Amino acid sequence: MAVTSEVFSLWYVPPPGSLQKVQETIQQLASRYSAPVFPAHMTLVGGIRAPEATVRRISEELVDTLEPVGGHITCVDYGSIYHQCVFLKVECTEELEFQYRLAQRKFSMDENVQYMPHISLLYSDIDQKERERLTSEQQEGSFDDMGRIGFDTIELWYTPPEDVSLGSWRRLESYSLKKK
Repeated sequence: MAVTSEVFSLWYVPPPGSLQKVQETIQQLASRYSAPVFPAHMTLVGGIRAPEATVRRISEELVDTLEPVGGHITCVDYGSIYHQCVFLKVECTEELEFQYRLAQRKFSMDENVQYMPHISLLYSDIDQKERERLTSEQQEGSFDDMGRIGFDTIELWYTPPEDVSLGSWRRLESYSLKKK
């Protein structure tokens, strides 16, 4: 049965295997902090609130206009919210910014929100001191050799933010991005 009006996200997904080191880190940190494991990804836009059929239609229209993108990891950082606990910050290229703004417009989202491309390593509510410590630990050259990360797929996910276990999260669609 289709969800009628919930919360969805569009994720950039790299080719299989290209974020293996990141996925291994996600699994290790999840085990250490009793946190959920999730697929390595970079969110294009999250918090989409609309009926599922509408989100699917707009997503299909959007991805038809997008091309594969990428960026370099700039650092390991941390945030103050559960889903941005510790992450790899990705440079915000003109193309990433363009695609983000286009997605915001298509989904009628607040265009004052700044885009911060990142790849999360841990979803958790650990305290700030532990986030800082973990960020320093992960910064120790762990991801310096990754270079540019390319994303050739966008996935549509059902992502209710109140489900911190991620038990109800599920991938609904996968769209390949093509060079125009």
